[in-house]
Amino acid sequence: MDDIDKTIPPQRGIINSGADDETMPGKRDRKPDGRFAVGDLIMNRYKVLAELGQGGMGVVYKCFDDDAGIEVALKALHFTSSEKEAPVPAPAPVSPVKPEPKPKKVTVALENQELAKIDCNGVLLEMVKIKAGTFTMGSPEGELGRSRDETQHQVTLTKDYWLGKFEVTQAQYEAIMGNNPSYFKGGNRPVEEVSWEDAKEFCNKLNERYAGKLPTGYRFDLPTEAQWEYACRAGTTTALNNGTNLTSEKGECSNLNEVGWYKNNHGSGGHKAVGQKRPNNWGLYDMHGNVMEWCRDWRTFYTGDATDPTGPASGSRRVNRGGSWDDYASGCRSACRGSLSPAVATTASASASPSSQFNDWKSNFLGGAAGYDHKQHN
Repeated sequence: MDDIDKTIPPQRGIINSGADDETMPGKRDRKPDGRFAVGDLIMNRYKVLAELGQGGMGVVYKCFDDDAGIEVALKALHFTSSEKEAPVPAPAPVSPVKPEPKPKKVTVALENQELAKIDCNGVLLEMVKIKAGTFTMGSPEGELGRSRDETQHQVTLTKDYWLGKFEVTQAQYEAIMGNNPSYFKGGNRPVEEVSWEDAKEFCNKLNERYAGKLPTGYRFDLPTEAQWEYACRAGTTTALNNGTNLTSEKGECSNLNEVGWYKNNHGSGGHKAVGQKRPNNWGLYDMHGNVMEWCRDWRTFYTGDATDPTGPASGSRRVNRGGSWDDYASGCRSACRGSLSPAVATTASASASPSSQFNDWKSNFLGGAAGYDHKQHN
């Protein structure tokens, strides 16, 4: 049994910038003493977070690289309005910003786990094989935070499928789609501001990339709602996939703190980098909170026991699951159901895990991973 490391270490870099660089903002954009202010954008790319100090003829700034999604130390030569424009000497080397402590590693022993690694133009997307099976979908009447559309019923999934180990990250999305619509930037954060239609297009592009290379009958797609809840529960029947129930509906929930980011524990800055909370029994991360995850189905009430359900043929709202950083604990339960117009995108709706029977935007795309699925799951 292998340990699974959910820690993604931070990356740092050093950039030296001369004041005569044509891509730098003009002198009028700086303070009178030649310095940049917190919030200034240097070279239309580096957002100033703090001034670290002066070195030689330059000032060293801590900046956020919007393109790469990382923090860097940048040294810019400065001047004052009374100084002449003279040739600028080469900037001196700058020491890197001291790395922040790595997040605490979370590991879990998993038996017989099957993983697949999908190449997204050089960025890997890991997928976990989910075995076919039968489970009780929905919530019992006494569950704290329950809604009336969560009637329990038995669902049988007859085919194995694959689901994203993590929510689709901004780096993965940009590698395939060529853009990053997210408001809260960060390469290892889940992509957000992604509509259901965007999530489907991500899966379609993966299918184009892997045409003729997937096993017979497989394709990338969003997971069905039943596939999502089955994978989220991972054999549990409780409100949360760590085998516990809510301790509070709208306040801080100690049991949810272990497995998800939500309104009462996310702090500031929106969602968090993927994989920082404990995974479920099948090795899937962030199934509770962080960002909502798109599912394939149109929203409707449950109609009873089902085999390989795919939802109604039409509707006005697509299902999303898992809740988000901006939801109370009740909205992050395994059985909780959300829905939005397929054209809507928010900072709480983000990635999905594609599934391929790989299902995981998580094939859920609000904030999920991508997965792939058998063709019969249309």
